[in-house]
This record gives sequence, structure tokens and C-alpha cells, in this order.
Amino acid sequence: MENTRHRCNALRHPLGQPADSAGTSPQEEGMLTMEMALLDRVKKVLITLSVMTVVSCAIAFVGCDSADYTIVRNVVSPDNALSALLVQRRSHDALSSDVYYVLLVNSHQPTPSLPRAIHDKPILVATHAQELVLKWSGPKRVDLICDSCGIKKIDVIEKNEKWDSVDVAYIGFPS
Repeated sequence: MENTRHRCNALRHPLGQPADSAGTSPQEEGMLTMEMALLDRVKKVLITLSVMTVVSCAIAFVGCDSADYTIVRNVVSPDNALSALLVQRRSHDALSSDVYYVLLVNSHQPTPSLPRAIHDKPILVATHAQELVLKWSGPKRVDLICDSCGIKKIDVIEKNEKWDSVDVAYIGFPS
């Protein structure tokens, strides 16, 4: 019996509390419980923030913005395969200009959802492009003509010279 008591006393916590069979005191168990609860809370917050970030990105990408989209011009290629669209994105934000997109889409399919289509592969993204002229020079070349259309160099956000097998010519654009 004496031998067992000596062994139990040897398992005492440095602060003097008796240790349980696993070697931890009631205070240590309490601290571990609090730490586990805190870790659970942190994990829940991180998961919530991750989900909110994914949802926010999805909403931004899909086009849940407060804007209206209008096809300003629709010019069909000579072989009727493609249509060149000038799309206006009119924002409801106070200090934002309208943005114009030139898209090439398949003429034989329904017009795609404009909020999604402008993110696919626009050939031009610019502000102040409401007077832009679209003209096909052949089945594989579209001309974007800015003859005093009001576009300045700073207004051009994105400009692509090719779209799949179609060449894009920018005529009268500021350089």
C-alpha cells in the first residue's frame, strides 16, 4: 500500500494538484477544454469566411451586379456564321461610366447571356464607345471603326487583334 501512495505522489502536478491517470491535472484539463473550444470557434470562423469569399466571387463572376446590358449594334458576317455585337453595360453606380464591349458570337445560336458573355472573350472593352462602327471586311475579318467616335487612348481597357480565326482591325483608334 505504501508503495502505491508513493507512486501517486510522484504523479503530482508541479502546482501541487494530484494528477489523474493520464498525467494531467484538473486545471490542465480545464485549459485543454478551453483551448479546444477556442480552436473550434476559430475553425468555424475560417470556414464561414471561406464560404463567404467563394459566394462573393461567384456572384461577381456570374453578374449579379446592378447594371443593364443592351445590344447597341449587331452586324452579321458575310457568311452568316458570326455576329459582331456592340454591348453597352450601363452601371447604376453614381461615378461610373458606361462600358462598351465588342463580342463575336455564333449567329446560329440564341444570343448568350450578356453579363456572362462580356467575360468570355471580348475583342474590345472601352468607355465612350457608343459611336463605334462595326463592319465585316470578309468572313474572317471585322473592322472596328472609330471615325471621330470619341474614344481616347485612356478609354480603351482591353483590345485584342484576333478572336479564334477572325482578324480584328482597329481603324481610326488613338495610338
